[in-house]
Amino acid sequence: MNFAVPVSVFLAASAALATEAQPSFRNPGFEDGADGWTLPSALWRVEEGAGRGGSAALVWENDDPAAYLFPRHPIAIEPGDILHFSAWAKVDSLAGGDKSAGPKVSIDYANADGEWIGAEYARAVDGPDPDGWTLYEGVTAPVPADAAGGNLFGFVPKRRTGRVRFDDFRLEKVGKRHIDALAS
Repeated sequence: MNFAVPVSVFLAASAALATEAQPSFRNPGFEDGADGWTLPSALWRVEEGAGRGGSAALVWENDDPAAYLFPRHPIAIEPGDILHFSAWAKVDSLAGGDKSAGPKVSIDYANADGEWIGAEYARAVDGPDPDGWTLYEGVTAPVPADAAGGNLFGFVPKRRTGRVRFDDFRLEKVGKRHIDALAS
């Protein structure tokens, strides 16, 4: 059986996608402190040496189950974009709330008026590794037609206390679905 045509078609499609602009995303591993990120409270900080391999990491530390704030990194998106997103998280301690609810990695969308449209969530796919880090990955459905912007972020669900670290966020455009006709 000759696989030359299917492989060449795949390679051509991959090369075409690789030349498309990727979403703007800087400082995914916190080596530049909090640059590019909005850290909403003292619950969140960038800590040197707390990341994978001793790098910097985003650290959530909370002793108040009523506190529920999370950091955001704005991302440039376009309707129809299909995005692969991921990050690593390490739970040092978690208590309270839903015992099955661990760290989350998400992308959310807002319209031109800044109103929240919805969110997509990654799932744990690998880990924990020998150092206790778990990889969270997700692939979005096409970005909604009315989305004007988005955010990539990590968070810990409501009513939880403890300490969780996030590191090495990734964002990549992996496809595009033209949805102009669906927006009408």
